[in-house]
Amino acid sequence: MYNEKLAVLESVRTETERVAQEQVAIAASQGVEAVAKVAVFPVSEFPNWATTLAKILCKNPELAKEPNHKLASLIEQYEGKTGLAPKIMSKKLSAPQVSYVAEILRSHGYEVTGLVKGTDIKRIVDGKSSPPSPTIFFPDAVSIDGTIYRYRERRTTPTGTPWNDLCIRIGSAEVPLVTVLKLRNISIGEFQQLDDAAKRFAETQQTVRRQELDKERECPRSLSHLAKVVERTQRRSAKPNEYTSSELAELMRTWHHTITIEKGGQPSFSDLMLELPDNPEMLSALRRFAGRPQDLAANDEKSIAA
Repeated sequence: MYNEKLAVLESVRTETERVAQEQVAIAASQGVEAVAKVAVFPVSEFPNWATTLAKILCKNPELAKEPNHKLASLIEQYEGKTGLAPKIMSKKLSAPQVSYVAEILRSHGYEVTGLVKGTDIKRIVDGKSSPPSPTIFFPDAVSIDGTIYRYRERRTTPTGTPWNDLCIRIGSAEVPLVTVLKLRNISIGEFQQLDDAAKRFAETQQTVRRQELDKERECPRSLSHLAKVVERTQRRSAKPNEYTSSELAELMRTWHHTITIEKGGQPSFSDLMLELPDNPEMLSALRRFAGRPQDLAANDEKSIAA
């Protein structure tokens, strides 16, 4: 059977070369030098062998240590036909093959750098390029690459969502949980499912600690009264729609001494502006302050009550 196929291919090649040479001669008669290259080969009966190999090895990584002829047999068994030459694994993959194989490998956590030939699939799945440790969620912590990080409350206005309200400490920096999810390529929806599952199978101590973290935190009482404090202590500007430097200074003093945790050094207006995006209640209060009616006296109790 093989010899018959080979004879047909030789015949096709001879005829194709003859036609190609005729076309080259025609081009030469018109003053154009040309060269024709002919390649005739049978259509592969295993067009998906590379993706099949990737699937087989991802399912059972130990097979990556097997020789090419053994893997060729496994591909034949998987696809239900015979005739795959083992040497094909040493040849360069086509662009579509690289794309499809890379997608399969990445979905199983493998790094696909250097994916060029079929033998690279073996190398990648073998211990030389093992997948990273998974991200595991507990009710009160998250495990990243084998290291457990306990959840902490973020120093920001609570939103009621754990991915925004919780963080972990890496080194000396607090990293918001939402940033951790982004870096680990985990969607909010996926986190919610994993978090719910973790809480269902939690130990008592983990459940208690998570309940403490999930308690609705109250904003400092002075924060909700920021507008009233400023209105009560501000000096009225002589010019409508303008604020005096003493008014801005009073605003900063109020923010520094009654709103935030005391800090060393002198407060700056820059510090205040940087804190606003994470503190919607403060921002709302400042908008009230900036938009107050100019015709009301600074110490008018009706204004304060309003």
